[in-house]
Amino acid sequence: MGLFITHLIQTGAIAFWLLLRTGHSEQLVPITVALGGIGHFILIFATILATSRLNAENRKWWKFAGGSALSVAYFALLVAFFEHH
Repeated sequence: MGLFITHLIQTGAIAFWLLLRTGHSEQLVPITVALGGIGHFILIFATILATSRLNAENRKWWKFAGGSALSVAYFALLVAFFEHH
């Protein structure tokens, strides 16, 4: 979403480049969005790489699926807890 719809990753890359060239930045939020986007791409690539190197044993796939389910449940808990009432 930040890459194709809101273009915050591109804006952050431009703001980071200006920070490197001028030494100051007026926009820090897009820089953090760009950093988070880069981190997500690294995580997605590492997950695909790790999944492709797994053996086809059922137990390992269940561990992978269980870890995914736990992380989604944790995220849902965070959203429910920090939601404005």
